[in-house]
Amino acid sequence: MRFQFKGTVPPLMLDQWYDLTEVTNTRSIAQNAMLHGWIYLHAVRAFATKGKILNQEHVHFFFKSQFLRKRKKCKVTGKYRYEDGSTAKLSTKQFSKYVEAIKEFCMENMDYDIPNPTNNEELLFYQNQM
Repeated sequence: MRFQFKGTVPPLMLDQWYDLTEVTNTRSIAQNAMLHGWIYLHAVRAFATKGKILNQEHVHFFFKSQFLRKRKKCKVTGKYRYEDGSTAKLSTKQFSKYVEAIKEFCMENMDYDIPNPTNNEELLFYQNQM
């Protein structure tokens, strides 16, 4: 189970009690397995059709910067900076939209159709890691 703290944990105050809330609406382990074990695998193949040799980590950071980048304004200087979002913090609905955006990107820019996984093929990623 995933838990998130209310507030921060200062390093010298680790013996304090903190309220914990369970995070229930974030992406599941199966969704993460599909992303890393199926979608990114096919995205690497899609880039290879255009002569770009990337691994799954490169593809992961590329798509995060494409679809999860947020613009934030510094309160002190007034300048804007960009932060890449995290797939772990996406809700299940946002995660589904993220995956669909990746599939559309591959189809429009590289003429590569990422098929839907069958027979839990995406879980092979986690079985090979353990």
